[in-house]
Amino acid sequence: MPFLFEQLKFLYFLQQFRNPLIDSIFQVLNFFDTDYFICSLIAFIWIGFSWRWGGRFGYLMIASGLLNAAMKLAFALPRPVFFDSSLGIVKLYDYGFPSGGGQNAVLFACLMIYFWKTRWSWPLGIAYFMIISFSRIFLGVHFPMDVLGGWILGAFLFFAFIKSYRPIELFASRHCAALTVGVVAVALILGSVFRDHKITFLMTSLAVMTIGVYFSTKFKLNFAPLRDRRKKIFLGLFGICSAAILTFFARMLTHDLFFSHIFQGIVSGLWISLFASPFCKRFFGLGKRGNK
Repeated sequence: MPFLFEQLKFLYFLQQFRNPLIDSIFQVLNFFDTDYFICSLIAFIWIGFSWRWGGRFGYLMIASGLLNAAMKLAFALPRPVFFDSSLGIVKLYDYGFPSGGGQNAVLFACLMIYFWKTRWSWPLGIAYFMIISFSRIFLGVHFPMDVLGGWILGAFLFFAFIKSYRPIELFASRHCAALTVGVVAVALILGSVFRDHKITFLMTSLAVMTIGVYFSTKFKLNFAPLRDRRKKIFLGLFGICSAAILTFFARMLTHDLFFSHIFQGIVSGLWISLFASPFCKRFFGLGKRGNK
């Protein structure tokens, strides 16, 4: 590993700033690098603001997760706890390079700054990027080089996304059924072949979300985006809470950690992509059908 001694020295330097309060704060920040946070964010955007942007973000997160998992397996570089367990406030023992947290920190910040055209986009995007990136190092789950690698991948994904999402959507609109069958088949086959927990979860999520998008657009189950900001926020929070409740009950149905995680993804994915919009239209009286 390049610069191993220098990186370990920096991590030991950070240890002198640890105390129960600071450690607790950074442990809370660890939530922002979990599947639960990403699922909540997808639900908030999809149900509260726009199913189309929720879908775009969901597919982008799946692509980000798959690329990160593949790179981790390819480089197979250890995390700091492999060298000294005292370095990890949060102890993870899988491969560390590149950092998924650093990767998504760049990706989220760039998306926020590029698409959210307000005076708050730059300060919030930069603050999120800096805080989450530093937290991965302070928690001892990544070396600085891991985070740097994540930044590079995140920037690559952002530029690939802004250049490709419209052509991909145009192609999908012309070959919807065939593309759905192809994506679902490939996702299920690869998810079965690769017995890596993360890859199987992401491939299952890809298949479930693709099925949900196909049927919700075919039968026009989605409601048109609302103009009232308070209603958007209410629906977004409803999306988060409802997905969290369903995920909780899904987790209770199986005690096997691997299959429990997969089942949670199936339940929450189908709810967000297929069932939440018609539920909201029926019980919250949301206007006409729409696929905007």
